Amino acid sequence: MTKTYIEIFNTILSLIAHVLSIWGAYLCSPESLLFQFSLVCDDQWKQTLSSQVYFLGGLCGCIVCGQLSDRFGRKPVLFGALLLQSVFSSVTVFAPSWPVFTFFFFVVGLGQTTAYLTAFVLGKKFKWLD
Repeated sequence: MTKTYIEIFNTILSLIAHVLSIWGAYLCSPESLLFQFSLVCDDQWKQTLSSQVYFLGGLCGCIVCGQLSDRFGRKPVLFGALLLQSVFSSVTVFAPSWPVFTFFFFVVGLGQTTAYLTAFVLGKKFKWLD
């Protein structure tokens, strides 16, 4: 028996609602980062600051990646940035406090932007991509 598009759409919406209810329950649980680092109520500004520090790391990655790529080559900088991003993304999970988490998040932003820009410039060297 075939389902109509409306039935399929309703099924997908109910699945999304279920996943969102589970996600909401997790965010309100004591195990989440919001409660672990007390990022609620009076310290809610720390959530925004963490995001700003991540993007500040991305800005620093934009400034640094060109000079590093010109000096050491694109491939070593690309693989170094990927390694940096991978290591610090993994280490961020085990951050014991909010300032340490924020520092790790800064380095993740730095590595992500450096890897992206270096790979983009490296890819533009190939004529068959145009």
